[in-house]
Amino acid sequence: MTPVQSSDTSGKDDYPWWLIALLVIAAALAAVIAANDIFTQVFTVVLKGLGVTVFVTLVGFVLATVLGLGVALMALSEHVVLRQIARFYTEVIRGVPILVLLFYIAFVGAPALVTVANFVAAPLISAGWIEPFVVRDVSLMWRAIMALMIGYSAFIAEVFRAGIQSVDKGQVEAAKALGLSRYQRFRLVVFPQAIRVILPPLGNDFVAMVKDSSLVSVLGVRRHHPDGQGLCLRLLPLLRDLFHRRLCLSRADDWVVAGPSGGRAAVEAVASAIGKGESGRQGSTAPPTLPSRSAR
Repeated sequence: MTPVQSSDTSGKDDYPWWLIALLVIAAALAAVIAANDIFTQVFTVVLKGLGVTVFVTLVGFVLATVLGLGVALMALSEHVVLRQIARFYTEVIRGVPILVLLFYIAFVGAPALVTVANFVAAPLISAGWIEPFVVRDVSLMWRAIMALMIGYSAFIAEVFRAGIQSVDKGQVEAAKALGLSRYQRFRLVVFPQAIRVILPPLGNDFVAMVKDSSLVSVLGVRRHHPDGQGLCLRLLPLLRDLFHRRLCLSRADDWVVAGPSGGRAAVEAVASAIGKGESGRQGSTAPPTLPSRSAR
């Protein structure tokens, strides 16, 4: 019986057409943005807000990686107390939604942290060397970073733990036979082999944090440039006119269904009212009055 030969999809025939399609879509969007002044202003404001997103994501992910590695080492420790603490941390934190964690760290954790800092620095504060810490000293951005750090450190800890445990025990025993210390075994033998298993899921966690960084806006963290407020104020008249026209045309559509004569009269009335612009609505912002249904 002849074995079925699987086709190799990783050869030269597997051309990255998805990348070509992505570049074409990006070029089309760039052309649309460049051709429309409003889209250009909106894109400029959003582009300036990417700096906040990148900062929150990078700092939060680095801190979460360091904390997650520490928790993973605690979970692999020989001491049962450290293992139970690490287990408790990962099981509890992984079950808390990021949004709930953001609110809790921002409005409960940060004040508690300030209280602890004042208690520890009480001798320095009483001596007049430093000023007492207040809650407003911890900005909302750093509260959001702490929440992301705590939330993702639990997931990253499990990634590190699984990657370290994937290394064959024979490698560790051979390193012990060579007289290497625990730190040397981890740095020279275990971690170089485990990093190949750790990197792919670690990249997934980074992508997830980039998307979850949008949740920091609920705390009032500005992810966009302050000029966005002025842009919104400039867009308000346009949005108001657009809403007014959609409302009038919606009523006109209701009349068009009634019949040709009534529909034509309603459309003409709407077009006449819209053509007057703001001059016809100085005394009132209500939409133009259409003929009643009984007039049909």
